[in-house]
Amino acid sequence: MSIDEARRAIADDNAGFEKWVLAAGVIASADASSLEDLVRCLRRRGLPSEIAATALYVRTGRPRTGDSIQCLVLDEKDWSAYVQNR
Repeated sequence: MSIDEARRAIADDNAGFEKWVLAAGVIASADASSLEDLVRCLRRRGLPSEIAATALYVRTGRPRTGDSIQCLVLDEKDWSAYVQNR
């Protein structure tokens, strides 16, 4: 899947969970993806949002409150504000 295909899949409400997981992985690993691309992945709950949040932490250097998955911020609005204020 190309980065453009991944962007379209994340935006498509009918793409389905498997495609969203694949798309989030492509977006998270692509140098051509933006922070905004990753934030858009947070709309897709579960694994796609966890993949995107992990990549957002790495790319932005945002500190985490702990090491467990429960400590990840998965909220799209929270991340949008964080990215805009950087």
